[in-house]
Amino acid sequence: MMLSVKNLEVSYGKLKAVWGVSLGVWNKEIVGLIGPNGAGKSSIVNSIIGFVKPDKGEIKFEGRDITNLSISSRIKAGISVVPEGRRIFPYLTVEENLLMGAVVGNWNKRREALEFVYNLFPQLRERKRNFASQLSGGEQQMLVIGRALMSRPKMVLIDEPTLGLAPKIVDQVYGIIKTIRDEEGITVLVADQNAEMVLKIADRAYVVENGRIVAEGPSEKLAHDPKIVSTYLGI
Repeated sequence: MMLSVKNLEVSYGKLKAVWGVSLGVWNKEIVGLIGPNGAGKSSIVNSIIGFVKPDKGEIKFEGRDITNLSISSRIKAGISVVPEGRRIFPYLTVEENLLMGAVVGNWNKRREALEFVYNLFPQLRERKRNFASQLSGGEQQMLVIGRALMSRPKMVLIDEPTLGLAPKIVDQVYGIIKTIRDEEGITVLVADQNAEMVLKIADRAYVVENGRIVAEGPSEKLAHDPKIVSTYLGI
């Protein structure tokens, strides 16, 4: 198992956001976290990358306990994150934004990483000298995914990738996520309110409600579960 999370608990002051969550992700899987806004999905993602320190629990990556490691150490171990909200540097160029994600390696390694990202996202190559603020919402989402890939991770955590995007762009973003796994062999954990899109491409998914895992299983099974369908798919 590439990622193992056991009995994770997260609080913000007196507010408990995550209650005893356990989950696992195997190498080269796409695994989804679905649930409504405020369910605790982002808190789980932020704990795995180290933005948030959990109250309790254990996080292992490739068998190594990373619960108390720094963010930079987790990135060097092979984890990267695409945070919620397309957090770009608006007055840096596209290429400068990408280079902010190249946390390790000499210039040759960074140039190789840039070529890797530009091959995935030709639009970014075309606009590499534009300010990031000049990109469309969809292009900005490509940029933050590309920036996460600059560290050449083994696993990418993607938080709410379709927030505020038009349906056509949502399809494009999820096509990119599938390509990252299918063609590059990168493991993906994606947290999104858009359960329909997650279940279309994920191998497995966990349903999060009020900080707890309330259902889990293969995506195809969850997509045909009457409760999941009525609650999250709006059918």
